[in-house]
Amino acid sequence: MYRQGTEFFMVDPPLNTNYKRPTRVTPIMDTAARIAQMSTTHRRIFGERLKSLYSHWNKHRSDMWGCSDVIAIGKLPASKDPQYRKSTALNVWLVGFEFPETMMVFTKKRIHFFCNQGDSFNPALLRMPAMKAVGVDIVRHVIRDVDVYSALMDNLLRDICAHAKADGHEIPVVGHIGGEVPEGFLFESWSEKLKNANFRMSDVTNGLSDLLSVKDNEELANVKRAAFLTTKVMNNIVVPNLEFVINHSEKVTHSFLMDEMVKAIQEPSKAFAKLINVENVGICYPPILQSGVGGNDELLSYDSASVVICAFGSRYKSYCSNVARTFLVDPNPFQRKAHEILLKAHDAAISELRPGNKASSAYQAARSVVEKEAPELVPNLTESAGTGIGIELVESRLKLNANNDLVLKAGMVFNVSLGFEDLQSQSGLTNSKDHSFSLLLADTVVINNVKPEVLTVESAKAIKVPSKMKQDANGTEDLRSSKRMRFKLDWNDELDGNDEPTFSVVSTQPSTFSLGVPLLWSHSGLVIKCIPFPMTLYLSTNTML
Repeated sequence: MYRQGTEFFMVDPPLNTNYKRPTRVTPIMDTAARIAQMSTTHRRIFGERLKSLYSHWNKHRSDMWGCSDVIAIGKLPASKDPQYRKSTALNVWLVGFEFPETMMVFTKKRIHFFCNQGDSFNPALLRMPAMKAVGVDIVRHVIRDVDVYSALMDNLLRDICAHAKADGHEIPVVGHIGGEVPEGFLFESWSEKLKNANFRMSDVTNGLSDLLSVKDNEELANVKRAAFLTTKVMNNIVVPNLEFVINHSEKVTHSFLMDEMVKAIQEPSKAFAKLINVENVGICYPPILQSGVGGNDELLSYDSASVVICAFGSRYKSYCSNVARTFLVDPNPFQRKAHEILLKAHDAAISELRPGNKASSAYQAARSVVEKEAPELVPNLTESAGTGIGIELVESRLKLNANNDLVLKAGMVFNVSLGFEDLQSQSGLTNSKDHSFSLLLADTVVINNVKPEVLTVESAKAIKVPSKMKQDANGTEDLRSSKRMRFKLDWNDELDGNDEPTFSVVSTQPSTFSLGVPLLWSHSGLVIKCIPFPMTLYLSTNTML
């Protein structure tokens, strides 16, 4: 399992380089078209957020914004893969999409957009809300000639110097995002000009992080839609697939099941998730599915005492959600106990996410549960209970660890992720998978004024599988089985209020059936289960028809 520092959370692609991510090519609307389609509501939101930016900058200029007189944000070229940068987050937060290969320079009187010749961005629709909100103008500079660009830069730097001196600052300070080094002619020329002019650079990452940490109602709505999709994929894709594979002893690779998760996120109808504007959805990172020491192309392991870890996240309008579950197959007593304690510790961490509490209180609450219930497991507890989540998958300033004294506020969103690492099963069995295992649990949580809201609370925490092995009186092993009856069904594709398809029994003859999506549905004592590849549909029932 991957670790990022002390985080028990996987953000990078799987180590297996043979894993091919399913991709979906969709038409990318150019910036001009996006601007043209901006509604009155979007322009209002832009004005409100721009006002928040300038207000936060003025209020916390010295402690969070590095005493900056101007802020320069360079945006790297757009990428097909999920990439999380503060520059991207600021773009999306302000206008809802990215400005690729664009540099924004925020001053007290103007916002300068430096674009290359191929960028068709026109800020005309943004100029009025910007002027109304904070009294700043928006100016676009299209770079067609090197000499012209150099002259524009010189004029801008002279203006910055003049305004800095008027404010009593002898040496102008330019804020930038530390750790992000944009490439290309626009940014390299800008950096060279700043060096020659003896401007001082300062990191404004803390200011941006604090600004974006509290989500407004529009942002929370996007996070909730993302969490809704994540929950649907977990309950209607992941869990039914795992149950079918295990119950029917199918041989399926991790990568196959991971691919099905990606497909369902990119096409929400597969998971029976009704979302408007499907083009706004995407994956947060390549899904993770592990059931032993093997890689993605190894078969799913579901022997007795196997541990299956699943983690994935969905995005909606660039806002992230995340969920992680550990499914136990025929757990031994130690595994069951460790999992139960993890559930309690996870709940304790969530309960501490209230306005006015410190971020550290969540981890301390989780640790206290483990210390009380099973002190021997404390060394195996992860060093963090999660991080903030939003446009960025990991908002590192909002870490839920023992040392973060940041005061929590309503509107913050967290990926509460907690686990045990390198547990020794202590069962005495020789199976290597049974000797060492890890547990992971994660949910997306919003801090409200009253109590925290778990957006992924409906995501299943267990799978329903029969005991694989049962010792009989003679010490032999007997594989449990259940009586099956076969029926041919007609599918009614009209969804009811519960977003579940309905079926009718038309024959008692065996039938090969393929839906293209997995489903777990019950009605009148019937349990119907389908998976995303052709199969004979089995109906388990105690009801005679």
